[in-house]
Amino acid sequence: MKKVAVGILMCFNLVSFAQNETIAAEPLDTCTREPFFPGGDQALLKYISTHIIYPSISKENGDEGKVWIQFVINIDGTISDVTVARTSGYEELDLEAIRVIRSLPLWNPGKDCSGPVRIRYTLPVDFSLS
Repeated sequence: MKKVAVGILMCFNLVSFAQNETIAAEPLDTCTREPFFPGGDQALLKYISTHIIYPSISKENGDEGKVWIQFVINIDGTISDVTVARTSGYEELDLEAIRVIRSLPLWNPGKDCSGPVRIRYTLPVDFSLS
């Protein structure tokens, strides 16, 4: 039986820029509104848990672990710059977590006083066979 637990870590880094600037601005410490997944955290958890495919080699080997994925939510709600912030110790689990995060539908972007901003987001994905 496959079980994938997903937790939400409220870890945001604001990357602010004026509307006509490029996206290479320094992260700021606060923002007016954090980005959010349509339907909220529960919808995000449901999306991830229903789209994760436990790698068969990981099942056979009994591999379990938590992958911390970091990504950017762009001003148009798309996801980019998906990376492993902390590995599970198993490449197959890390790659599956990256695959699912890259497949996320559009988010509602973060905003500050000047409008939509890019936000770096960190999310743990927990793989468990129990």
